[in-house]
Amino acid sequence: MTSAVLILPAIAKGAGNALGEAMGWGPSNYDGIPLSTDGGVTTTHWACRTDVELPFLVLLVAAGYDLTQTGLGAEQIVAAEAALAAMPAPPVIPEGAGMVLAALDIDLSEELWGADHTQAAMDARALTRVW
Repeated sequence: MTSAVLILPAIAKGAGNALGEAMGWGPSNYDGIPLSTDGGVTTTHWACRTDVELPFLVLLVAAGYDLTQTGLGAEQIVAAEAALAAMPAPPVIPEGAGMVLAALDIDLSEELWGADHTQAAMDARALTRVW
């Protein structure tokens, strides 16, 4: 299992929620963690913190997402690519996924979890939480 912090610009929040719902993950994936680039005054981004497994990584690879930019180790990237190559047919990527993936900033970790991982991802991007 891998900890994931998925960050979208505020303008893409609706599309991110729609994609999550289309994937069967529920309608409000990006409603819980408002983030800001201006010290916490204006919500400029939204985050979703979750745990993911290999099928999620395979889906990202199938959709053309560059996992080398996520903090994921080389072994895990190779495993996701190999799992995709071993599939009889690639997974179906929902309509609208391209826009969300183009805007999505993913931070993956095998070492940090929960609030600690969220904070590290925020710090690396100079984002603060909007309270």
